[in-house]
Amino acid sequence: MATVKTAISIPAPLFEELEVAAKEMQLSRSEVFRRAVERFLRDRESQRMMEKLKEVYSEPPDEEERGYLKKMKALYSKSLEQEEW
Repeated sequence: MATVKTAISIPAPLFEELEVAAKEMQLSRSEVFRRAVERFLRDRESQRMMEKLKEVYSEPPDEEERGYLKKMKALYSKSLEQEEW
């Protein structure tokens, strides 16, 4: 896999924390940044999926879905009637 060099600017205290963490974990700064970017992108994708799910589930059920829900409710009620309490 090809790599790309880049320069970034971060506050000095954050850089110092990074240096300590990288040293403790025996990782290069580049590896720490690579992991951080991967995590950021995974979190971003998860957030996008959650937003899409919220959008889908916020819509009321259509006629077909209401029919399925009604059938499921009837089956569930019937199964409860057969239970020994």
